[in-house]
Amino acid sequence: MTISLAGLGDRARREINRRITMTRNEHEEVESYALAAMIGLVSANDYPPELIAARAFDIAEAFQQEKLNRIGDKPPFDC
Repeated sequence: MTISLAGLGDRARREINRRITMTRNEHEEVESYALAAMIGLVSANDYPPELIAARAFDIAEAFQQEKLNRIGDKPPFDC
């Protein structure tokens, strides 16, 4: 079965493609960043509880993208 992405916006298409191609390591990194962001958001007391998780993952994904833009992928151990 093929799923058409034609009706989706650019951001939604990028998000779906990113999730399809995300490695296990990238997945674990986003989870770790989101947890750290969530701790900060909870301690800041600036967001209602129902929005904290979504905002934490937004921050984590933005951090991961910025990290890739600045330093690229992590090289293998033999480099």
